[in-house]
Amino acid sequence: MLSKFIWNFPLRPLRRLFSSAAIELPKVNKDDLNNAVKKIYSQYVSIPIAIGEETIYSGDAQNLQMPHNHQRIAAKYYYATRRHIQMAIERAMQVQNEWANTDIQYRANCFRTAAKLLSEPGRSAELMTSIMLGQAKTRPETERDFGRLIRMLHSTADYLIRLSEVKLTSTTECLIPRFVLRPLDGFVACTGPINTTWRAAYLAVGPLIMGNVVLWRPPRACVHSAYIIYKALIEAGIMPFALQFLPSNYRLFLDTVIRSPSLGGVNYAGRLNTLRTVWHDIAIQLIYYKCFPRLVGECDSKGYHFVHESADMEKVVDLTITAAFSYSGQRPNSCARLYVPDTKWPEIKYQLENRVGSLKIGDPTDEENFSSAIIRAELFDNVVEYLNYAHSTKENDIIVGGNFNKSHGYFIEPTVVLCKDPHDRLLVDNILGPVLSVYVYESSKLDDVLKTIGETQKFGGCGSIFAKDEDILPKLLSKLRMSAGNLYVNNQCTGGNMSHLPLSGNRLSGTNDKNGSAYYLLRFAAPQMIEEAIGGYSE
Repeated sequence: MLSKFIWNFPLRPLRRLFSSAAIELPKVNKDDLNNAVKKIYSQYVSIPIAIGEETIYSGDAQNLQMPHNHQRIAAKYYYATRRHIQMAIERAMQVQNEWANTDIQYRANCFRTAAKLLSEPGRSAELMTSIMLGQAKTRPETERDFGRLIRMLHSTADYLIRLSEVKLTSTTECLIPRFVLRPLDGFVACTGPINTTWRAAYLAVGPLIMGNVVLWRPPRACVHSAYIIYKALIEAGIMPFALQFLPSNYRLFLDTVIRSPSLGGVNYAGRLNTLRTVWHDIAIQLIYYKCFPRLVGECDSKGYHFVHESADMEKVVDLTITAAFSYSGQRPNSCARLYVPDTKWPEIKYQLENRVGSLKIGDPTDEENFSSAIIRAELFDNVVEYLNYAHSTKENDIIVGGNFNKSHGYFIEPTVVLCKDPHDRLLVDNILGPVLSVYVYESSKLDDVLKTIGETQKFGGCGSIFAKDEDILPKLLSKLRMSAGNLYVNNQCTGGNMSHLPLSGNRLSGTNDKNGSAYYLLRFAAPQMIEEAIGGYSE
């Protein structure tokens, strides 16, 4: 009986295991990076479908446009058909047992080797260039994404080793208990329209390192960088049929994998409506599966900054500008909402007007630019719809920015909007662009605004509390505890920073599985408990 066993699993933080957090990241030579940029500008690359050892350069050809200059092509890639996806499922299931039984240390070493390969001068320059031009990231944002990728590969390997060392101790000498890590009973499908390379890779890496066979549909914006990572993983020793690279129409991909009785799980990151559809469609198919598929999902969500009147206002402005407008507000959990006390609003408004208005946007390869373009046309159009709404309503006042242009690239000015109604759609909806909505509350009505924040955070991803008054902090944390899966104190809310906690939120931001942690990996495992009776065992 499990009650006889005691978990021998130290509760120390798992995010800083071994030395992965202190890894020295490679420095990419500026000349190497410039040469790689010139190479893609002169000739785009071709990205194939990869099923096992077979690469397929045929079918429905697609172009990856540069968001900052949509007349230029960064890469050409090919959509997998339903037949390709079904063939990938068959091949994956043929090697499922072999990959699942691969030595855990070998698996971990594969990911460390892949990190080393991606850190080589030529390959790191190629990868960073694919991120800059395919996802419109400035060099600092690209280095952050690249660094997070390398750390993720190392830390994921460390987590696997640590999880494999979990021991059960028995309260009797007559029983020997064991804890065995097993993968899910079927293949795992991984996809989502995200715009961060390390997260796109983690969709596949998490299930893969746990011994699952994986079908990876890379996000469109990350298709070039994802293929570079895929090749490094295969070169590092990952069994080819254990990881299939399948650029494809996302509806076709999801429909095909959900219809397969061998589906073991789906790892998704992207739109709320798509996650709901996946959940619905899997529920309909439940009677045809050999197991209950594991569903892990993260939805695009943005966070908030709550400012108490005791806060350091200069720090508030610095971190809010970074959290709201870095990568044009497209980073995971960027700040979209700012709640400011009326006693401090004049000071904060003055700084926002002057500093946000001076931010430069343009070509991501120009190091003078703070940020660049919106990554996709449909996202641009969605943000513009909200800006037009802000322009047309009397209840909202655009403090700075508000202009946009897509004649050359998908550019939107960093924008700050003052909202009179805390329930306005600008303060409730998820706007995936450089728009910061501000609500000024009465300092004397603190409880009212805290209640409103708790009620209006539909996505519950992340939030920050700024306050120097130690006596008020426990109250703020208690009142806002259900408003965000990750809460930060006197720091920005964007969990995309390397020093921050594992991501994931509650409510409509997803299943809150804390990617970037060891706990996340367990979502792709089916642990087995083995109990061996020895000697004169009796009840």
